[in-house]
Amino acid sequence: LSGAGVWTSEGKTLLAAVDMMKIAKSPMSAVSLSPKITQLLAEAQKADPMNPRAFLIGGIMKFNTPAAFGGSHKEAAGDFRKAVSIFEKSDPVNNKPTWGYLDALAWLGRSLEELDDFDSAKYIYQKALSVEPDFGWVKYRLLPALEKKIEAKK
Repeated sequence: LSGAGVWTSEGKTLLAAVDMMKIAKSPMSAVSLSPKITQLLAEAQKADPMNPRAFLIGGIMKFNTPAAFGGSHKEAAGDFRKAVSIFEKSDPVNNKPTWGYLDALAWLGRSLEELDDFDSAKYIYQKALSVEPDFGWVKYRLLPALEKKIEAKK
């Protein structure tokens, strides 16, 4: 891919992320912004099919969208798995940044947790901590909450 495709993909992905933040602030804007976000992410993935952040942002959108409006934790987990896979094959030396990898792991864990796959979620959270032991979101919030759920099921 040319550098232009990579940067086009990054730009469209970041614009989609900004629009998602607008929805978080004003949920009624989802009606007009969701189709735009979907289009931006499709264009981002077409411009660079190996941009993990396009899958990360797409997964976050699917995770947070109610099922009645097309959201799906299962589809989100698929996007997060794809993002993680691409990140793990990335090459920062050749202009392939890895920022977002830890977030992809955390979101994958959250999706697995929503799908009641607690063992896999715990494995993913522990994987994130093996990469960055002080990743606060996982260390202090996600993993402890999951461990409480696991303990409660016993």
